[in-house]
Amino acid sequence: MMIRLTKRQKSNWFHNHWIRMYLLLVLLFPQSMMKKCRLDYFIELDRTARLWDLEKGVEKLMLGLHPNNITCVRFIPNSSLAFTVSLSTVRIWDLRIAKNVYTLHSSGLGTEGELATTNTGRQNTVPISETVITAAEVDPLGRFLFTTFSGDVRVWDLEKFAAYGRLTGASHSPRSEVSCLSVTNDPSLQVYTGSRDHYVKIYDVKSDGQGIYEATHELSPPHYDSITCVLPYGDSVFTASKDTNIMRFSTKDWKRDHLELKAHDRAVNDMCILEMERPLLATVCKAGNVKLWDITSTRRIRTVGEISQAHDDQINAITTDSGLVYTASNDTMVGVWRLSPFGS
Repeated sequence: MMIRLTKRQKSNWFHNHWIRMYLLLVLLFPQSMMKKCRLDYFIELDRTARLWDLEKGVEKLMLGLHPNNITCVRFIPNSSLAFTVSLSTVRIWDLRIAKNVYTLHSSGLGTEGELATTNTGRQNTVPISETVITAAEVDPLGRFLFTTFSGDVRVWDLEKFAAYGRLTGASHSPRSEVSCLSVTNDPSLQVYTGSRDHYVKIYDVKSDGQGIYEATHELSPPHYDSITCVLPYGDSVFTASKDTNIMRFSTKDWKRDHLELKAHDRAVNDMCILEMERPLLATVCKAGNVKLWDITSTRRIRTVGEISQAHDDQINAITTDSGLVYTASNDTMVGVWRLSPFGS
């Protein structure tokens, strides 16, 4: 079956009014978490994060001001908290009061409340003891936060807001760094790291998160450029890279099942799974294109849908919720798309 993406035709605020921002990331979360309101986070280059109600088309909260651009934002499951990342700090926000309740530092230190500073201008440097956090992720239960520290990853206990563990050697070279993270806990806690020196590693983390961990698996062969996304799904792991290729590995033996050469014309920036009658892999790239892939017929993947020039600039992120697909681009637009089989 071939699938197409069409712009959503339902007349509501979000469809009729594009959110005009230079977007880095779009993040949706289960409706049950916030009184069944469909909410979404968007990041702006004015160093703020904004929470929107997609059904009413109103801005709920604005979180800021950050020292520089926000590179990551996530809701923390099973809580009223969210976090934002900018330069070397992670800010934990209580969404009930729109207040920064904790600030976590790349070095492993944590402070309660907002970081006191007299400098409200844009900052471009970090303290000597700190490093820029290049990726951050929370586990599906909301117990642990993982943040990068050059080629390593820190493990934070979100009940105590303290650094309890560390994943070592996530990059091959000490001059490289971790570029992306993914976390699963089915059946046990596993962390997937992608690095700028082309490798993906897997770490098995204890239930309390404490300790120093070395990688238990390394996916081989590696990509030819920086890893941009690692997506575990079922018994597979999909990896994407700036080399324009997509790989599929089996979690049973950690061997590669398939290599899709030149999956896109430009660097693959993000991937997500679209839960339909049969799940599809959705990918976006630096050229502004979206592709849908069949991942269930065989261990190979094949294209079943594509939209060229979905945006006028590179697409940075893609996600899905309630049958809709959201894409965020450097063209200052958020695209809202509806999936439908050809002929429907």
